[in-house]
Order: sequence, then C-alpha cells, then structure tokens
Amino acid sequence: MLTGKELFVIAKLISGENIMACLNDEDEHYVEFEYPILIRMQPTPLPNRESIAATPYCQFSSDTKFLISKRNIVFIKKLHASFIPHFIRFAKEYDETAFIPREETYQVDGFEDEELTVEEINRRIEMLEAIANGEVTEEEEEKNFIDGNDTIH
Repeated sequence: MLTGKELFVIAKLISGENIMACLNDEDEHYVEFEYPILIRMQPTPLPNRESIAATPYCQFSSDTKFLISKRNIVFIKKLHASFIPHFIRFAKEYDETAFIPREETYQVDGFEDEELTVEEINRRIEMLEAIANGEVTEEEEEKNFIDGNDTIH
C-alpha cells in the first residue's frame, strides 16, 4: 500500500486522457504506473464550469500496475501536493473495490427464462447452425422475392 513518499504524477496520454498515478519505474521505452486513476472533465449546466470525475484507469482489470509505452505519453508532471491525499484515498478504494458483476436476468425476444429441455436445446442449436450455414427456407426465399414491372428505360 502507498505510504505517501512515492512519486505521484499526472500524465497526459496521446489519446487525450489524463491519469493520476504513482510512478514506480521507467526505462527507455516504458513507464510503470501503479494505481492509475483516469480523470475526466465533464461539462455542467453552468456556463464556463466543469466537474471532475475520477475512476480506475482500466476498471475491469484486477491489476493495479500498468506498463505504458512512452510513445503513448505526451507528458508526465509531478502531481500537485494538494492532490496527493485525494490520490491516496482513490488508491485505497482501488484496492478495496473489486468489480463484481450484478446477476441480472436478460430476456431475449422469444426466449423467456425457462427450464430448458434437451429437445429445446437441440432445437436452438439447429436454428443457430442453420443461420451459420446460411440455409434459407422456402418461406424466407418467398419473402425476399419482389415482383418487378415492365418499366423500360
């Protein structure tokens, strides 16, 4: 965990994203950031005002350390001292918060939540195979036929 004596930086990436992070290491080609926090500026209804939102840089990853190529970084600057306590709080939440997907029920048209029998599973597999193989039934073929007229150009 962070002690407050690390080197805290703000970096601008070529994608335009700004990240606050702990700079752990760097070499000729790469920079290692720990606990990168993505900073987003969002417009507000008030004129000439923006709000700031902060989220983990790659929130669906369980890693806290990221190697980023220097060619993807525009600049790295030391983080202002007044932001360091905020960053440490974010980093602590980064460790304590894990992405846990909610269990939700999704309903697809024609496939309500039901107990599936072997026959139903086989029927659905056959439907998918027919789609994958591009088989066209006579009924579908008739739907795709459009009667023309005798227009001469």
